[in-house]
Amino acid sequence: MSASESHEPARPSSGNIFVRALDSLRTNRDFRFLWFSNIFFIGGNWALTLVLGWLVYETTESELKLAIFTALRLAPMWLGPISGLMADRYNRAFLIRVLALWAVAVIVLLAVLEAITTPSYLILMLAGFLTGLAQSPSQPARNALALQLVGRKRLANANALSALGMGLTGAISPAIGGVILNDAGATWALLYAASWYLLAAVCIWQVKVSHTTVRAETASIIPLLRDGLRQVMRNQLTATMIIITLAANILIWPVNHS
Repeated sequence: MSASESHEPARPSSGNIFVRALDSLRTNRDFRFLWFSNIFFIGGNWALTLVLGWLVYETTESELKLAIFTALRLAPMWLGPISGLMADRYNRAFLIRVLALWAVAVIVLLAVLEAITTPSYLILMLAGFLTGLAQSPSQPARNALALQLVGRKRLANANALSALGMGLTGAISPAIGGVILNDAGATWALLYAASWYLLAAVCIWQVKVSHTTVRAETASIIPLLRDGLRQVMRNQLTATMIIITLAANILIWPVNHS
């Protein structure tokens, strides 16, 4: 089965426009679990962003150090091309599950440390970077798995549903996290963030799909990255999107969070 084929055969849409809008969720069990995993993962990310940002500012009382922390936490996103190769070569569902559990482990360790003492700025920087490492390979793997599960014809519908779910979660998760942070403290707020990632891992565990290896060759990673970058930069639209994304991650997000 190629990466562009759906894991489940396409079924004819029926009903009104609102029913058809939910086609990918209604007719594809594996995508349904991936969708829930996506929204739980982004929920954990937003909750963690809130708590870590608060801890950093409480520790340093410096907007500059908070911006530096945010930039370091986003630094693993520079590994996107390598993450894409990983999504091509390895089982995507397994990769997503491991990354979610990695985030859980890091956050729980930080929660234990927070319960014992006040983590230093360097410890918070390390925790931010390590949780950022969980996010970078996860997104390409999730996007590739969605394409494998629903196929190209339903990819736009699947992406729209994912964006809707993650947008709603991005509003709800940090709001609840803020209440927990205010009423119960940072330790419980961190454990709250970890629970989102844990639910993301549990949901992706339910996805039963064989892995499609896009790149089975054992060529060196450098030539593969160089060739991929050359192909992307040949397309003006994709090249522009990459430049804008890099500029936003470097210049906008750190200032926004601080």
